[in-house]
Amino acid sequence: MEEKTKAQKDYDSYMVAYEFDKAQSEYEKFMEKYKSGIVGTEEVGKTIAWMGFYYGKANKRYAMALKAYKWVSSQFEQIEDDSGKKITSAKATKLAEATIENDNVLDAQIEVQTIDKYIYCLTALQKGIGKEFGQN
Repeated sequence: MEEKTKAQKDYDSYMVAYEFDKAQSEYEKFMEKYKSGIVGTEEVGKTIAWMGFYYGKANKRYAMALKAYKWVSSQFEQIEDDSGKKITSAKATKLAEATIENDNVLDAQIEVQTIDKYIYCLTALQKGIGKEFGQN
């Protein structure tokens, strides 16, 4: 494979600062507080705000991973077989799917979905706590 593209380099540098583990940790800390019964709607709201922050970062990671994958995928489409013809798109897709760039896209997609679920659950919890204590 050729030298890394700007998209791949950007993705690599972004990953150094990426904080998905922090999002999970933040959610787990919140759940521990919730289990002990010391959270109100304001605390849930703060956690939702943090999850929104992490959601934005996860989306950025997903977009960067997708750009790097598309570049790698396009490189496979240029490969010629022994007869000098370009390989089939199905073969190029199979080769691209076996790359770390594809793994990065899948990982990033799962992280976006996970944080989205955290936000959904927290929003439902916030509404439930609000109703329980007569807040709207």
